[in-house]
Amino acid sequence: MSDASSQGKSFAIELRGLEHIPENERHGNPRELFGMWMGGQFTYISLVIGSIPVLLGLSWWQSFSAIIVGGLLGSIMVGLCGIHGPKTGTATIVNTRAVFGIKGNLLPEALNWITVVGWAACNSVLGAMALTQLARMAGLQGTWVQAGSVLIVLGIQVLIAVFGYEAVLKSEKIFAIVSAALMLGLLFFVGPKIDLGFVGAGLKGKAAVGTWLLAVAIIFTGPLSWVNYASDYTRYYPKSTPIKGIILSAGAGMFIATLLSYPLGAALATVVDMGDPVANLPQVLPAWYLAPFLFVVLWSCIANNVLNVYTAGLALLALHVKVKRWVSVTIIGVVAAIACYYAIFVYNFVPMFQNFLLLQMEWLAPWSVLMLVDYALRRGEYDAEALHDWGKGSYWYSNGINWRGMFVLLASVAVALPFANSALLATKLATETLGGADISFFVGMAAAALLYVTFGRPATGRTRRALAR
Repeated sequence: MSDASSQGKSFAIELRGLEHIPENERHGNPRELFGMWMGGQFTYISLVIGSIPVLLGLSWWQSFSAIIVGGLLGSIMVGLCGIHGPKTGTATIVNTRAVFGIKGNLLPEALNWITVVGWAACNSVLGAMALTQLARMAGLQGTWVQAGSVLIVLGIQVLIAVFGYEAVLKSEKIFAIVSAALMLGLLFFVGPKIDLGFVGAGLKGKAAVGTWLLAVAIIFTGPLSWVNYASDYTRYYPKSTPIKGIILSAGAGMFIATLLSYPLGAALATVVDMGDPVANLPQVLPAWYLAPFLFVVLWSCIANNVLNVYTAGLALLALHVKVKRWVSVTIIGVVAAIACYYAIFVYNFVPMFQNFLLLQMEWLAPWSVLMLVDYALRRGEYDAEALHDWGKGSYWYSNGINWRGMFVLLASVAVALPFANSALLATKLATETLGGADISFFVGMAAAALLYVTFGRPATGRTRRALAR
């Protein structure tokens, strides 16, 4: 089967990897992004993230305002980070080779792979928990049920991701409709019990404003965690595709899904302890509805993870692992299965997830800004073929590394860390002076933009000269 022959077919295995997509194979419309990102974001794990502000000690209304601010900022970033796809015809993580150099980009590529596999594992654990609960209701119990649940969940995700781009788009549209309808049905049972005036046991931060800013940062991480996927699904669009359509469709799909799911999670946290988001569901749902809702949890985790597994396969290819894309996707499934075993049988999932959520942002936030500032400095002009040229080309720089770009990324992370407030790193500046706020992501993004505008111009100038020849 040739690549061209599989174009437009939902259930033909996608043979394209990271290579540049030729213009004659480009197709699609940015409107597709709306349903795809809604399906990816409107999941049960989004309800879990939305419950965190209440767990921090905020009221529902305070949580809702944090959700609006953090969700809107994160959704805008997702829309913006998809504009490279039509210009370069390749995956998101490859685009920052223009920033760091072909060889220098191996560091972000490795961090990206770890991040994506981590998300795949987190979603699979939650899905496996739901499937295990369903099995328990059917009278099946034991360690083998938990292990089997992980394998089933991962198997479905890997299968869809192996078929690739078209299957992802089609499946996410279905997931968006079904998940939205059934998860919103939760309101029928939880709605009468919701206490909008409920306040948690105590503020996480020293002050209400500091705690609110911490909540904004956590909510921001939800949409922002998708930025390293954004161009993976726009690279097939024609080069002439208006970037406005990409920004609006992707950003709107992400924001609406966030606006539907996160406040629902916050409301659920006023009724039941979301510290164990699956085991405590029987406290709020009648038995006859619990089974279909657990299916929704399972379904939503698979929807979310189809995107994770697909991009993880591309991320492995970016590290110069010489295998076909479908093989790389299968490898991700195996690695995620090992991580799931650790999360279920060795470590407590919830604190692991919270630590992972905050840690990934310390590099991902400034990295995404570097990609956008670089795009602006180049006016969207890239030597698409040179992004794949090992040992030569516009982006080989000094032995494959743009040391200016590397310096900016590392410096931005270093500048941001003193403003962090998480279980892994809580500085006195954040906990005391800032009243518990974590503004490290925003500091890192601002530092990245300022430093790259100052130090990145020589690299962009060389590329424009190369394109002009």
